Amino acid sequence: MLNLITRYPGQIISGDPDYPLGKARNRVSPGDGTGTPFEEDLLNDILGSQQALLAAASITPSGDPDKVGASDILNAILALRVFIPYRIGTDAVLSEKTFSTASQGTLNTGIHWSNDGKKLFLLDRSGTPSIYQYSATKPNDPSTLTYDGISLSVAAQDADPEGFCFNAAGTRIYVAGPVADRIYQYNLPTAFSLVSGAYSTKSLLVSGQTSNPKDVAISSDGLALYVLSLTGQVIYQYTLSGAGELDTASYASKSFAVSGVGLNTTGIYLAPDNKRFFVRGDVGVLGFRMATAKDINTSVSLLTILDISSVVGNTCVTFSFDGTKLYTIGGLEILTMWHTNRCVAP
Repeated sequence: MLNLITRYPGQIISGDPDYPLGKARNRVSPGDGTGTPFEEDLLNDILGSQQALLAAASITPSGDPDKVGASDILNAILALRVFIPYRIGTDAVLSEKTFSTASQGTLNTGIHWSNDGKKLFLLDRSGTPSIYQYSATKPNDPSTLTYDGISLSVAAQDADPEGFCFNAAGTRIYVAGPVADRIYQYNLPTAFSLVSGAYSTKSLLVSGQTSNPKDVAISSDGLALYVLSLTGQVIYQYTLSGAGELDTASYASKSFAVSGVGLNTTGIYLAPDNKRFFVRGDVGVLGFRMATAKDINTSVSLLTILDISSVVGNTCVTFSFDGTKLYTIGGLEILTMWHTNRCVAP
């Protein structure tokens, strides 16, 4: 890129904070040489920058002039964006896109998206406690959700279920049941589809650690399970010798007391890297990192806090699989979305 100030001394305005590398200027009078020359090198500098963007993004020019709504340059910039996933705190921006789940229930206690963002699942304990399935015409966009008319009842196992999660493959669901202090396992013949889903008859008793399991999360390999307790705001870790199978689970004698969340811990989400996890508390959503993946006994550091007090009544927390969007839902039955990504250079 040309250095305009050294290339065109006396023909460029310097010192303008809006154009720190130099600003074009008009001539004072015809032929006096004071204006910025629109010459070959300057034009090629502009064209070269544009073509470098298109080449880096592997975009072939459309052949039409760029305009609002149809810009090859804008498409190249968007294609080259790099996201920092699971970024909350001051980087998160509240979206205007929401969705009401009131038609299915008024006591929402858990939400999760499928990995591709085309399905949303809601746990509600009003009426017959059940998990409900929705479809999104645009992945991870709440405003495009519609109810599929499909649900999975969990009432026979627990009349007051709290949170739930899927295994990475979407073929297992785990539900936190505070009535009997158990985590229940449900099997799905088709990934992320409640059709023909059923209780597996497998469960994990957690009363030795907590009398109030509030939510549950599982590692991507299915070998570590985490139970969030409302009592004491503690996360307990369990080991599964058979990936994803609760009848092989046992307490790992590992726990983490969540501090700074207030009196209530109501939701937990474990990122696919098995290090970062997020807890919904009174003060908002807190992000933590384990020093060693799948080991909550190792040094756990607080990364950031997202204040969601502007949205009343939200208790559950989940993310899109790529970590660029965060969702909460609760007593007001409104699914709310935050953009959590931060664009940086490749």
